[in-house]
Amino acid sequence: MAHLNERDDYRALYANIERAQTARDDVKHGIDAVAEAIASAANIYLQDRTLLTWLNTQRQ
Repeated sequence: MAHLNERDDYRALYANIERAQTARDDVKHGIDAVAEAIASAANIYLQDRTLLTWLNTQRQ
């Protein structure tokens, strides 16, 4: 991941979406869990709050 992000060609991150498994019969909850995992990973690994900010505005 770090190797890909060293150049400007790619932006890679790792997002653990295991939490979505707890929402087996609740699609909305599962998708929310996946979206939050990706947004949080972008914030942590890429120092990019864009997705996290957008996600929070969608929840209002």
